[in-house]
Amino acid sequence: MSMISDIERLTEDERLLFLGRVDAAIAAFDENIDSLKMWKQDFSENFFNEPIYWSLEVKLGLSELKSFLEKPDCDLTTLIDFELAVCEIQQFKVNRIGHFAKESLSPEGFTSENLWITYKMWEGLRNGNFPTRESDIVEVAYNPRKDCKFFRVFSIKKLELISNPNWELERSIIVEPAEEAGPVVDRRDHLIRHRSISVPSTGSDGDVEYTILEEGEFEEFEEVIGLEQLADQTD
Repeated sequence: MSMISDIERLTEDERLLFLGRVDAAIAAFDENIDSLKMWKQDFSENFFNEPIYWSLEVKLGLSELKSFLEKPDCDLTTLIDFELAVCEIQQFKVNRIGHFAKESLSPEGFTSENLWITYKMWEGLRNGNFPTRESDIVEVAYNPRKDCKFFRVFSIKKLELISNPNWELERSIIVEPAEEAGPVVDRRDHLIRHRSISVPSTGSDGDVEYTILEEGEFEEFEEVIGLEQLADQTD
């Protein structure tokens, strides 16, 4: 006899609804992981490892949730426990990585110095060296007209697939009125052909050169990583 109460028991329609939600979330994280792995292959062996690792951890949690949903006797309480575990990784790892990156890669972009600072901040986050700020655990709001596409990886809204009856897969996308964003579109259309772009610098009379992802100083960053690893081996 099943020990699941009628309140916790899922209807077949609910189970299929939740399965569809999980599949959508897995597909979104697959897209993120594919992008990160492509950038790792094209630009840097080390820089993208941290977001790849934690994105894979979210996907693993979603896959475990899906496996449980495929059982005919799955119950609501256990499903919510799975959801909480997934959301904890998303909020306290993936989202925080994104916010740290957005802070340290602004306003100059993907310079070797900023890459190094971001990498060390991620390392400190992993080691528990930074207190949790409430603003860090929400998804990164992504503006496709202004932000590097790297930050889209961190824009998926909270994965409340089970507990939120109205949940749909969404990214936090900033949409600007066309008349306000027009000049930025023209500028971004030519990013791939330019070494850097000029963006306004807060508190400065001049402009700051923004180094884009495609032209990031990853080679210099990797050289610094190599020197650090060599120093660790000789200590």
